[in-house]
Amino acid sequence: MDLKNQLKIVGMRGTIFVPQIQFSWELVKRLQPIFEVEFIPSVNMSPAPMFIEGKLMNTVMSPGEWSLISQDKKQRIMFKSQNIDVIEELNADYSVETISRFGERCKLLFSSMIPDSIKCSRIAIAPTFEYTGEKDSIIKFANTCFHLNEFKGVKMDNCDFSQVFRVQERISDSMDVYFNYLSKFYTINKVVPIEGVNQLVEVSMIDFDINSKIDPDVVFDNGAINDFFSKVDRFCADFISFYFHE
Repeated sequence: MDLKNQLKIVGMRGTIFVPQIQFSWELVKRLQPIFEVEFIPSVNMSPAPMFIEGKLMNTVMSPGEWSLISQDKKQRIMFKSQNIDVIEELNADYSVETISRFGERCKLLFSSMIPDSIKCSRIAIAPTFEYTGEKDSIIKFANTCFHLNEFKGVKMDNCDFSQVFRVQERISDSMDVYFNYLSKFYTINKVVPIEGVNQLVEVSMIDFDINSKIDPDVVFDNGAINDFFSKVDRFCADFISFYFHE
């Protein structure tokens, strides 16, 4: 069985690390047509952190940070003190096209909010997946990843582990960048309706986080940001194929 066919994309996050972008209605109006849905701005004017709830993740905004959140809370832009996150909650079968569409949206959003005078120090793409297949299959997969997978005659009974690989990628003809390829396999308890009754079940999840290495000599201008998000579908597909290569 091809485990890739059992992956569902739960959400996507695109990130750039830039100095704080201040709230302005002019910027909100520029971004509205790109989002394609109506969203609500929220600015933390209090001296204490503010909590923003969402299905994919809960977010804490520090004083001075702000966000744009769609009414259904499935799309958001988080303007943090050192970075900007574009987050989209999904419920779709994995496909290269889905990640490619998200990358194109990130290109439009970031190019609309970042002036040429602001340079980006780091960049990242981070999809979250849910494995929807049989538990035995994902545990068998986990056992193939490790040599020390048996203790006192008992094989591993879960799929909880993380790994990091540092890979040099060509962003453009003139730019090679080292990226951290982080994978995290874990389980969560999720309420699922079964025959009309909500039941708590164990669900296998996978986080990928492909982020550039900290390097003071590397700066991403708007062109490099566009080049990166034009290639995120390939970066993610390569990492998925590394694990699920049946």
